[in-house]
Amino acid sequence: MSAQVVIVAALLVVGCATSESATESCGQPSYGGKATDEAWLALVDAEKNTTVGHAQAATITEPALDASVSVAGGPLTLRWTSTLAWSPLPKPSLWARVRSLFIGDALAHLPPVTAALHEVELRIPGRTCPVRHLTSDTRWTLSASEWAVLQGASGQTVDLVVTSAYQRDNRVTEGPYRATTAHRLRLVP
Repeated sequence: MSAQVVIVAALLVVGCATSESATESCGQPSYGGKATDEAWLALVDAEKNTTVGHAQAATITEPALDASVSVAGGPLTLRWTSTLAWSPLPKPSLWARVRSLFIGDALAHLPPVTAALHEVELRIPGRTCPVRHLTSDTRWTLSASEWAVLQGASGQTVDLVVTSAYQRDNRVTEGPYRATTAHRLRLVP
């Protein structure tokens, strides 16, 4: 019987070791706006349900499609539009308000996110992990370290991909949505 336990344990270890997705192995993105790590995990969990080519996918406005981007200048700013809109939260019930007078909320995590969130990825050929950012904003100016990665990819064409979803209390309620094709940028010296 102990041999069976050892075999089952070995299979579980092998299964766990091979089930890690590229998203998990690349670590977390940088964050902006109202985005948090809990909101990102909810988006990762919903990734398998992404609808590609949906009308509510974000539209990248800056830089233009197939633009040449000079890596000699300062960090790049990306902009997009989104039709995912904020909707107000329902007011707490009388019972919830009275309860909060006697029982406090746990402060171990950031407050749950209710917003349209956008995971922006810059996919660089030959690089396993994209440069990623999660935000509730519709713009992202790359940090110095993120910009340095792009500067190292001068001469290549990178794909800019935005995946958007609406979350209420860190639960995806709309989306995720992604455009049919990536937005291509040429990095030039």
